[in-house]
Amino acid sequence: MDYGFKGRVAVVTGAASGIGQETALVLAEEGATVALLDKNPAGFDKTLERIRPTGATAKGYACDVTDLASCTEALAAVARDFGGINILCNVAGVLKGGALEGMLPADWKLEIDVCLMGTINMCSAAIPHLKKEKHNKIVNIASDAGRIGEKTMVTYSAAKGGVIAFTKALAKEMGRHWVNVNVICPGTIRTPMTAFVTPEMEQQWARLYPLRRLGEPRDVANGIAFLASRRADWVTGQTLSVDGGFAMV
Repeated sequence: MDYGFKGRVAVVTGAASGIGQETALVLAEEGATVALLDKNPAGFDKTLERIRPTGATAKGYACDVTDLASCTEALAAVARDFGGINILCNVAGVLKGGALEGMLPADWKLEIDVCLMGTINMCSAAIPHLKKEKHNKIVNIASDAGRIGEKTMVTYSAAKGGVIAFTKALAKEMGRHWVNVNVICPGTIRTPMTAFVTPEMEQQWARLYPLRRLGEPRDVANGIAFLASRRADWVTGQTLSVDGGFAMV
């Protein structure tokens, strides 16, 4: 399937590891030029190493998504280097977890600052670039926790629920500019963020999924690739769960 990514410039946040890294790789495999954004530039080497065999052009940019000025500067650099921006994939996230009672304010602030405000900051910085052409795309990453709530992820659920609502509202705002805005809600995915999951826990959790396994980063990256492609030109404001059937909302 040709996703039509040749000649398109894609920005991926959180690209140093996990879902962000896999998303950058999938887009590169499909022919996109990929700008890797992450607060941890040291992680770019692994992503670039994986992208190199595809022959795609890729470059890393240090960026703190919690800082609007940092987002604006990084995207301006991408646009200068590659002549514009067509796709924004907001993958950067953080999970502290826990019930609200006993959770430190610094932890819930971090989740909201990275997951929700980071998405808003990146979109705000990207809009002037994305409005320049029709059929450009924004794909945000939320979570099933934001759709159904998780008692062990209270403020994370709030932040991701905010991402879902923000996506719908922004899709209505950007529709007149022919910019599609959608959001993906993953289930539990094997990434550095879920490294705390033991084999015993994974075995137990897998029983909660109709497909009887936890997700892999590529499962989510494939969904992002569809929503970022020209094949999704008439899809906007939608929430896609990529979760093995965990939450059929």
